Amino acid sequence: MFSLKRLFLPFLLLLLSPGLGLADQLPSALLDSIYPPSATRGGKIDLTVKGKFLEGADLLQFSNPSLKAFPKKDDAGEVVTNVFEVEIPGDLAIGRYSVSVGGGKFGLSNEKSFIVNDLPEISLGEVADSMDSAKEIKLGHTVVGYPKASRYGWVRLSLKPGQTVVVESEDHHTDSRFSPCLAVFDGEGRKLASSTRTGFLVFTPKADGEYFIRLHDFLFKGGEDYLFRVTVSVRPRIRFVNPPLVRIGGVQKVVVFGWNLPGGLPAGIDLPGQPPLERIEASLSLASEKEIVDPIQSRDPLESTQRHHDFRVSSPAGASLPFSLAVSPQEWTMEKPDSEETVQLTPPCEFVGSFFPARDRDRFRFEAKKGDSFLMEIHCERLGFSSHAYLLVEQVTTKDDGTETRRTIAQSSKTDHPSTSSFLYLSSRDPSLRFTAPADGTFEVLAYDMFSLGVDPFKSYRFSVRKESPDFALLAHPLLPPPVSNNQSPLFARSPTLRAGESMPIRVAVDRRDGFEGEIKLALKGLPEGVAYSPSSIAEGLDSVVVVLTTDEFKGDRPWSGKYSITGTSEVGGREVTRACRIAKLCWSHYDNQSKITQSKLRMSAEGNLAILPGREAPLDLMVNWKKMSEQNAELVEKAEKAIKSLNESEAKALKAKEASEQSHAKSSKSMKDFLAQKEEKEKRAKLLTGTEIPKSKEALKLAEAELKKAQTKKAEKDLPPETLAATEQSLGKANDRLAKTKAEASRLAAEEAQLAKELKSTFSAAELKKRQQELAKSEADLAKNSFSWKKERAKLAHRTKVLQRAKAKASELAARMKDPGKELLVLETTLGGALTLPVSMEARDKSFATPTKVRVMGSTAADKIKEITIDPKKKKEGDLAINLAQAKFSAGEFHLVCLARGKGKYKLYDELEKNATEKKAKEVSDLLAAVKKEADEAKKKADAGKKDLAAKEAELKKSVAALATLEKEKLKLATDLKKGEEVLSKAREALKKEESGESADEVKMQSLRKAVGEAEMKAMALREKGGLFSKDKLEPAKAAGDRLAKSVEDLGRQVARAEAGQAELAGRVKSLEEKKKKTDARLKVVKDDFAKPKDTNLAHFDLPFVLRVKKAPFIFEELPVLELKPGEASLLPVQVDRDDDFEDPITLKLILPKELKGVTLQSQNIEKSECLGEIKLTSKAEATEGKHTCTLEASFRYKNQNLKLSRSFDLTVLPSPKKPS
Repeated sequence: MFSLKRLFLPFLLLLLSPGLGLADQLPSALLDSIYPPSATRGGKIDLTVKGKFLEGADLLQFSNPSLKAFPKKDDAGEVVTNVFEVEIPGDLAIGRYSVSVGGGKFGLSNEKSFIVNDLPEISLGEVADSMDSAKEIKLGHTVVGYPKASRYGWVRLSLKPGQTVVVESEDHHTDSRFSPCLAVFDGEGRKLASSTRTGFLVFTPKADGEYFIRLHDFLFKGGEDYLFRVTVSVRPRIRFVNPPLVRIGGVQKVVVFGWNLPGGLPAGIDLPGQPPLERIEASLSLASEKEIVDPIQSRDPLESTQRHHDFRVSSPAGASLPFSLAVSPQEWTMEKPDSEETVQLTPPCEFVGSFFPARDRDRFRFEAKKGDSFLMEIHCERLGFSSHAYLLVEQVTTKDDGTETRRTIAQSSKTDHPSTSSFLYLSSRDPSLRFTAPADGTFEVLAYDMFSLGVDPFKSYRFSVRKESPDFALLAHPLLPPPVSNNQSPLFARSPTLRAGESMPIRVAVDRRDGFEGEIKLALKGLPEGVAYSPSSIAEGLDSVVVVLTTDEFKGDRPWSGKYSITGTSEVGGREVTRACRIAKLCWSHYDNQSKITQSKLRMSAEGNLAILPGREAPLDLMVNWKKMSEQNAELVEKAEKAIKSLNESEAKALKAKEASEQSHAKSSKSMKDFLAQKEEKEKRAKLLTGTEIPKSKEALKLAEAELKKAQTKKAEKDLPPETLAATEQSLGKANDRLAKTKAEASRLAAEEAQLAKELKSTFSAAELKKRQQELAKSEADLAKNSFSWKKERAKLAHRTKVLQRAKAKASELAARMKDPGKELLVLETTLGGALTLPVSMEARDKSFATPTKVRVMGSTAADKIKEITIDPKKKKEGDLAINLAQAKFSAGEFHLVCLARGKGKYKLYDELEKNATEKKAKEVSDLLAAVKKEADEAKKKADAGKKDLAAKEAELKKSVAALATLEKEKLKLATDLKKGEEVLSKAREALKKEESGESADEVKMQSLRKAVGEAEMKAMALREKGGLFSKDKLEPAKAAGDRLAKSVEDLGRQVARAEAGQAELAGRVKSLEEKKKKTDARLKVVKDDFAKPKDTNLAHFDLPFVLRVKKAPFIFEELPVLELKPGEASLLPVQVDRDDDFEDPITLKLILPKELKGVTLQSQNIEKSECLGEIKLTSKAEATEGKHTCTLEASFRYKNQNLKLSRSFDLTVLPSPKKPS
C-alpha cells in the first residue's frame, strides 16, 4: 500500500533517548544479515548468515515451520560454516516471514526478515556503479543487491513499446535501511522517469530497446545494510482502493485505482510524472474473522493498533503488492464527489471522506440530547496517509432572525496512546475526543488536514462517531537498559538467549479502550519447564506491567529454544474475553551522532523467541539481603515489645481510672436519682396539698363553721323543748369539736405546705438541681473521658500487638528465606510519598566481574528517579536501594519492578574444559595429519619404487621386445630360406617327375635330378629342423619371457596406478586435514587467546524482581461496626485505624452523609497524634430519613509534607419512628 508515511518514515521509529550497545549483553548469537533475504516459492536457495557468536549454529528457525533449512555441506561432506540450504514450499503464501539462527554455543539470535516471492529472483550482490558495466536483468524478475556507498547502482533490461512497466522497491518489507531513489534512462542516457522515496515508479517505453534503471539510497549510503529488493514487471500496481475499509459479512464493492489492472478502464485521473491511472470495480467478501489476511509481522507498531486486511490484485504477470484495508465493524457513508455541503449525520455512524482538493474542509451536523455521549475519532495516519487531521466540535444556535452562532465544545489534533513509551511509540496525529452534549441542540463538526497544501485525490480519512465499547489490547517488548551516558551507541537488537540465573524483563502494555479499567490475567504459553514468570496479571487501572522471566529453576542439560506467546483474559461487558498480545521486535538501530537521535525499526509479531543455555551461569547474582532485612525486622520486634510493655501499664492505669470514674459516676447517679425521687415525691405532695388536701380542708372548715353556726342558731331559738335543746347542745358540741379538728388539720396542712415550699425552694431548688446535674455531668464526662482513654490505650495495645504479630511472622518468614529464598517475590510496602530501603547483596560467580557495579531499579517511569547505588564486591557485597516516593512519584497500586546490575568484567567465552577439548581436538587433527602425511610419504616412496621397478621392467621388456623382433627377423629369414628351399625342392621334384614321365628319360639326368631332389630335401629338412630348433630354443622362450615381462609390467602398472591413486587420495586427505588444521589451529588460538586474555565486557544483568505495593494512606481502617440509629437517639461510631510504624500524625475524621439522608447531626472525636481510635457521635431527630444509607467516612491527614485523604464507605440504618397510639 502506498503511504506518504513510508515516504518520510518507512517503519522508522525515532527514539529521543539513545539506547544499549552490543557490549551490554553477555556473548549471545547476534544475526546481522541474511543473504539473499528472499526467494521464490517452490524454489531452493543457499542462504548465508552473518553475525557474531554464531559458532556451531546449525538451524534456522522460521516463523512458518513449513520453511525448511539444513546446513550446507561441501563435496567432502563437511558443513559449510553459516550457509544453509532453504526449501520454499510451492503453496506457501507470499509475504514476509522472520528467521533466526540457533543451535550453536551461544543460543538463539535475534530475527531478520525473509520474503517469499511469486516472481523469479536475481541476486546481484554489489551492483555495478556505471551504465557501461550494468548487469542485465529480465522483465518480471525481482532484483536483490546493494549499491556502493556514495555511488549510483545500475541495472539494464530490454523492453518493448507500449508496456506499462512498474518498478517497485520493497525495502520496507525487509530489514534494510535503504531509502529508495529510482530513475529510468533510455539507451542514450535520457532520464524518462524518477521517484524519490516513494518506493515505486511507473513508465511506458516508447521504443523497442535497452533501458537502464538507476538506484541509490536517499543519503547515498551503501553496503549490505542498505540492501534493496526491486521488482521490474508488468504486474498490477495498486495506487488506492476506495473505500479503504472492509467489513465482515456481506459483499462489498470497491473501486481499485492503479496500473496494469486486469480489465482496467481509464480512471480520468492523471498524476504528475506517471501514466494515466486505470480503475476496476471489485467485490470483497469476508464471511468471518478467519478470512481476514492481517500478517502482523508486516505491520509497524502504529499500524498494528487496529485490524487490517491485505488486498491484492492477481494477474498472469503476478500478484500485486498488498494494499491494506482497515477493518470496520459497521457500515459507513461515503462522501459525495465534489460536494461542499454540510453532511447530516445520525450518531452512531461512520463516514469515509478525503481531504481533497487542497485546503478542503468537511463539515458534519447532528442533533443530540443533553447528556448524549459519543467518542469521535479520525483515522488517517493509521490508514497509511500522511495527513495531520484536526477535529473541532461546535454547538450551533439559530437566532430568531435565522443567523447562527457557534460555541466551541471540544477540539483535538492528536491521540496520545496510553501505552506509548520511548521504545514503543504508539501515539498518532489522528485526532480523537469524547463528546458530551451540554444541552439539547444542533452540533457541527469541522474536519480538515493541517498538511493541506499538497494535491492528492487519495488522501482519505475515516470519521467515526460511536458509543463507548470498553475493551483492551496488549502490546509487549523486551525491556532494555537505559544508556550509560548520553553518547551511547544505538539500541541493540538483543538476543533472546538466557543463561542459568539470568532474567528477561518484558514490558506488557495495555491499551485500555473506552473506559475499560478491569484486571487482566496474563498467560505466557510455550515456556519450557523451569522458566517462571511474574506477575501473572495487570492490576485494575494500570497501563503496563513488567513481566520478568526467570531461569533459576531450569534443570535442562541441553540447550532449549522455541517461541512463546502472551495472552490476556478479563471480563468485558459481563463476559470473559481473551486477547492475544502483539510483541514488538527491534530489527535494526542506528545512532546519528549529529542529531543525537537513535533511528530504529520495529516489527510486530504474535510470538516471541526464547533460548536457554544450561551449564553457563550468569556472572553476577543479585539477591535480597535477607540477613539485613531480618536485623531491621528484629529492631521492629524489640520496639513493639517495649511499646506493648509500656502500653500494658498505661492500659492498666487507664482501666483503673475508668473503673474509679465508673464508681464515682455510679455514686453521683444514685445520689441524683435519690435527689430527683425525693424532689419528685415532695413536689407531688405539695401538688397534692395545694391541689387536693388543702382545698378539701378549707371546704371541710367551711362546712364545720356552717354546721356550728347552724347549731348555734338552733340553740338560740326560744322555747325549745328540753329534748330538742339537749340534742341541739349535743350537736353544737360536736360542731365545735369538728371545727376545732378541721382548723387543726388545715393548720397542719398549711404548715406542711409551707415546709414543702421551703424545702423545694432550698434543699430541692433549681440551683441545687443544677449543681447536682453539673456534678453528674462532670462525672459522666470524667467517665467518658477515662473510658475513651482506656479504649484508646486498648486500641493502641491491640495495634501494637498486631504489629508485633506481623513482625514475628515476618521474622519467621525471613528466617526461612535466609535458608531458602524460595520462588515467592519479595513484596515491599509503603505509602504515597513514603520511603523504604531494599537491602541487596551481590555475589560475583565469575570473579573477574567482582568490580564496582551500579545497581538500579527498573520497570516503571517513576523507578527512573530511584537513586542508583554502587556495590563493590571486593570491599562490601551489599548495599541499600533507597526508594523514596517523594522523588519517585509512584501512584497508589502494585508495581512489579526488577533490578539492573551494570558492571564490567573479563568474560571468558570458553572455559577450561572447552579449552582442553579444543586442544585435544586440534592435537587429534594434528596427529592425524602427521599420520596421514607419513602414510602419504610411505605411499609416495612405495609408488616411486614401483615406478622405478616398472621403468626397469619396461626397459627390460623393451629389450626383450627388441630381441624378440631380431629373433622374429631371424625366424622370418629361416622361414624365407625354408620357403626358398621348399620351392627348390618342389621345382626339383617337378623336374624329376616330368623327367620320369617322359618317354625318353635320361638316367644321368634323372640321377642328377634325384640327387638334386635329395639335396633339396636334405636342405629343406635341415632348414625345418633349424627353424623348429630356433623356435623351440630361442623364439618361444623369448616370447614366453616377453609375455612374462609384459604381464609383470602390466601388474606393476596397476600397482603403480593404485599407489598413485592412494597417494592422490592421501594428498587430498593431507590437504583437507591441513585446511582442517588451519581451522582448528585458528580456533585453538582464539580459544587460548580468549582463555588467556578474556574479553572486556560491559554487563547489563537483570535480576531480583520484586513487588512495590504503594498504599493510599499510612494506615487502614479497622472493621466498622454495623450501626443502627433510632429516631431521637444518639449512637457512637468508633473509628479504629491500624497505623504504619512511621506515621504518628493526627487524623481528622469526617462522615459524609448522602444527600437524601435528613435529620441526622454529627459530632467527631478526631484521632489524636499517635492514637489509633476516634469516634463520631450521630444524633437522630425524630423526623430522620429512615432506611439504609451508604455513607462515606473520610480521614484527612498529613504525611511526608503531603495533605492526603482516605475514604471508606459503610452502611447506616435509620430505624423507623415508633407509631403514635391512635
